[in-house]
Amino acid sequence: QSTDVDQGANFDVDITYSTGYTYVTKIWVDWNNDFDFDDAGEEVYSGTSNANNPTTLAASFTVPADASVGSHRMRIGGTDYGPPTPCYTSTYGSYEDYTINVTAPATPTISSLDLATICEGGTLTITGTNLSSTTAVSVGGTAVSSITSSTATTVVVVVGSGTTGTVSVTTSGGTVVSGSSVTVNALPAAVTVSGAGTYCDNTT
Repeated sequence: QSTDVDQGANFDVDITYSTGYTYVTKIWVDWNNDFDFDDAGEEVYSGTSNANNPTTLAASFTVPADASVGSHRMRIGGTDYGPPTPCYTSTYGSYEDYTINVTAPATPTISSLDLATICEGGTLTITGTNLSSTTAVSVGGTAVSSITSSTATTVVVVVGSGTTGTVSVTTSGGTVVSGSSVTVNALPAAVTVSGAGTYCDNTT
């Protein structure tokens, strides 16, 4: 069996056991295709399943951004006794080999921004394609405060200090700049009142 995954992307692997015992589990990938799993960085996951029967261990690892494009052997090994090695030969172990096909990530695009004007600290949603591996977003050249979430088609960010301009999104596939601009307004200065009396705060 084989599957495609982009350079720099996170890869999820669900491993199901029906043994009733805990299994120490490891995943290896032969990134340099030299027919072993002994090189640095080729053990990509280590974890332990629980003893439920059946049970599914949710594993994941990140494909190196510089992994060579093409097919690589992935080995999943789990043992009930002792930590697994790539070429385990004892009993009470389960091993399977798969092929992962590393692909170059697609170039991101931006189709729309949900707001044209926003205040500092506001949330901006960016819509486009190939956005799931977003690593950086800026507005007018100033980095946003945080990236709240990113999927293949949307990125949600919290805008920081008041800078107006186009929106730039960087993913493992490159950088794209929006065709429209966002105006970022500074928050109004806080007002402090003191002393006795009645004050109107515009709500009562």
